[in-house]
Amino acid sequence: MEGSQIKRVGVLLLMLALYFYLGNFLERSNFPFLIAGISALFVGYIFLFQQSKAWHWKQILLIGVLFRLAFLVAIPNLSDDYFRFIWDGHLVMNGVNPYDFLPTEVAIEFPNKEDLLAGMNSPNYYSVYPPITQGIYAFSVWLSPNSILGNILVLRLLIILSEVLTFLLIRAILKNNSLQEKNATLYFFNPLCIIEFVGGLHFEAFVILFLSLSIWLMQKNRIIFSAISWAIAIGIKLVPLLLIAAFIRKLQLKKALLFYFTIAASSLLLFFPLLNLESWFNFKSSVDLYFKIFEFNASVYYLIREIGEAIIGYNPIQTVGPILSKIAIGIMLFLQLRKKKLLGQSFFEVMLFSLLAYYLLASTVHPWYVGMLVFFCVFTSYRFAILWSFLAFLSYFAYSNADYQESHTLIAIEYISLLGFLIYELVQKKQSFAILKNRE
Repeated sequence: MEGSQIKRVGVLLLMLALYFYLGNFLERSNFPFLIAGISALFVGYIFLFQQSKAWHWKQILLIGVLFRLAFLVAIPNLSDDYFRFIWDGHLVMNGVNPYDFLPTEVAIEFPNKEDLLAGMNSPNYYSVYPPITQGIYAFSVWLSPNSILGNILVLRLLIILSEVLTFLLIRAILKNNSLQEKNATLYFFNPLCIIEFVGGLHFEAFVILFLSLSIWLMQKNRIIFSAISWAIAIGIKLVPLLLIAAFIRKLQLKKALLFYFTIAASSLLLFFPLLNLESWFNFKSSVDLYFKIFEFNASVYYLIREIGEAIIGYNPIQTVGPILSKIAIGIMLFLQLRKKKLLGQSFFEVMLFSLLAYYLLASTVHPWYVGMLVFFCVFTSYRFAILWSFLAFLSYFAYSNADYQESHTLIAIEYISLLGFLIYELVQKKQSFAILKNRE
C-alpha cells in the first residue's frame, strides 16, 4: 500500500472513530470535546475532498454510508426534537390530528407517553411539522410501536437511504451541468450534514432529497414531476416555498405557469390535514413562534435586539422578528427576480444567496439549517457555506451551562468569520470576471 493510500485509510478510520464517539458517548454539555472533535472532523473532511479524485464514486458512496452508520443505534445527543417526532407519530397512529391538541391536552394512552412528554422541549406548543413529516413519524411508530430506540432506528435508516439517493442525484446534476463530479463529496462527506441529519434526525435530509430530485427532473424537462417533488419538499419543511419565485426566471412562461399550478395543486393535497381552520390556526401559531418568541444563534437580529433593549428597555422580538422576516422575503424575491434568465450556475447561486439572506435576518438559526446552504453551494464556486457548516457548531456552547446562555463572543466570531470569507469570495469572483472580460 502506497504512502498516500495509508494516509487516506488512516484519516478515514480516525474520522469513523470520531463519529462513533460523538454519536454514542459525547454529552452536548461537554463543549470543549465537542468542538475539538468537530474541528478534527473538518480537517479530515477537507483532506478527503482534496483526495476525492483518487476514489471511484462507489468508494465515496461506501465511505459516506460508513460515516453515517456510526450513528445507527445512537440516541440523539445534540437535539431533543426527536421526542416530539415520535409523540406526533403516536398521535397519527391513534387517529388524532397532531395540530388539534397541545401535548399537555392529549388524553389518550400510548407506549412511552410519559417519557416522551418529559423529554419534549415543546409541550406547550402545537405541532409545527408539516403533514408529510407526520406520515414519516407515524411510519416509524407503526414499525416499532413500543420502543423509542426502535423509532429512532427506523427514522435514521430512512434518512441514510435519503442521503444515498441525494448523493446519486447530486452526481447526476453536476454531470448535467458539466461540473466536477467530485464536488458531490462536499455534501456527502460534510460533518454537519452527517451529524445533524443522521445523528440528530433532522428532516432537512429529506428536503434536500426532494429538491435535488426536482432539479434533476427539471433538467430532464419533466416539469410536472419536478413540481410535485418540490411540493413534497415544502410538505416536509416550509422553507422551499420561499425559493419558488426563481422559476419564473428559470423556465419559459408556459412551463413556469405549469410548474406553479402543479405546486399549488400538490400542496393542497399534501396539506389536507390543515384544511380545517382550527388546525390551520394552531399550526400557524406555532410557526409564528419562530419569529416572535424563539431566539438562537442569530446575527442581525441580535444586533437590533441589543439596540432596541437599550432604547425601550425590553426585548422587541415580537415586533422586530416579523419585520425582519418580511425584509428577508423581500430580499429573496429581489434576488430571484432581478435577472431575466437563470441559467446554469446562476440558478444555484440565487438559491444559495436567497437562503443566506433569510438566515442572516432570522432570529433562530440552528446548525442543521446550514445543510441546505451546503447543498446549493455544491453547484457553485462559492464555499462560504462550508465554512459556516463548521462555525455553526460554536452555537452549542449554549448547552454547556445550566441556563443555556449563549456566548456573544463566539456568535460574533461565527458571523464575522462567515461574512469576512463571503466578502473575500465575492471580491475574488469579481476580479476573475474582470480578467476574463479583459481577455475577450
